[in-house]
Amino acid sequence: MSIVIIILVLTLISIGLFFKGIFLFKQSRTNALIMMMPMAISILIVIGGFYWFSHTTSPESLELKIYGEGPQYTLKGQWKERHDPYSYGTDLLVFYIPANQSIEVEDKTSVEKIVHEGLLEEVMNVLRSSPHYPAGLIPQLYPIELQRNFEVEFNMSQLTLDEVAIQYVHIIMEPMGPTTYWIKPLQY
Repeated sequence: MSIVIIILVLTLISIGLFFKGIFLFKQSRTNALIMMMPMAISILIVIGGFYWFSHTTSPESLELKIYGEGPQYTLKGQWKERHDPYSYGTDLLVFYIPANQSIEVEDKTSVEKIVHEGLLEEVMNVLRSSPHYPAGLIPQLYPIELQRNFEVEFNMSQLTLDEVAIQYVHIIMEPMGPTTYWIKPLQY
């Protein structure tokens, strides 16, 4: 409560100095500008904060490429823009594979340890309702730590790239808003 009062008092003082600076502008421009500076700086900080927190990424801001042949492949990703301020911190790589098959991802961490169960169910529902959902294939989810540049190695000993569909799922969790996702299908 006391912090709110301090902020309110400082705001009232800076507003008073701003108007006093406007009235003193003809007499002494230097003093007037000094008096108007706290309010101008405060306005710039508020505008910058709104700009920072309103930034959102899109699937076009992520570049994904697959390298390799045979059973061993490497997926390299690079973000062209900065991340959303409210990104979850972990995104998901989704492999759609035929039944009774599996893909081995190096350095994989269990999805259940990183993504809580309710969010995992919600992601699965989003994937099922996506227009990019390939019919007849089963999704396997692997977490990816959100970094500007990342690399994931995976082994498809029994499959080829033509039998598999790969998607990247970006998770955004705003504090008082809904959890949102976007899905980028990998073109190869």
